[in-house]
Amino acid sequence: MSRSERVAASASRLGRATERPTGAGDQVVAKVRRTVDLAPHQNRELNRLIDEAAFERGWSRANAQDLLATLVSELLTDATLQRRVIAAMPAPAKRRRASS
Repeated sequence: MSRSERVAASASRLGRATERPTGAGDQVVAKVRRTVDLAPHQNRELNRLIDEAAFERGWSRANAQDLLATLVSELLTDATLQRRVIAAMPAPAKRRRASS
């Protein structure tokens, strides 16, 4: 199998995995993947928070995906939270130019 065929097969699998109906009669909506880089201590604290959330809700487990998706939903609908997050955002790091 060529590289392009493997990429196409992978994209096809990902598309099937991320496209879900949102409700009865609704159209299929493709999810968009975002990633975040965390410091090791932030990752540990996030895992601790997820475990605590599962315990408080009486669940056997919870996951970062659901927590972060919920956080984004709250961020997009809560103007006060938006202002707090925007005020706390660090300035973007300057990118170094590749030498030629």
